[in-house]
Amino acid sequence: MGRPFGRTPAQLQRLIDEAQLLHGRLHRVAVALTVTQDFIAETYERLADGGGARESQLRLEAKRARAFAEECRRFAARLDELD
Repeated sequence: MGRPFGRTPAQLQRLIDEAQLLHGRLHRVAVALTVTQDFIAETYERLADGGGARESQLRLEAKRARAFAEECRRFAARLDELD
């Protein structure tokens, strides 16, 4: 029987190692994006608390940032499940 995908076991192991490394990096990026978006949302909320003509726009931006942070949280959790 031939080699799987035309690769040697050592080559396949390198591919597995690289995939695991990329998986870990992707998880760290997802967590960092979550923290960043939470911080952005909090900043917009504080700015909106000051009132003014832009209050509704600032609250909308805060909601968007919170939604993105939640999406990142779910993605990071999904990556955890794959470990």
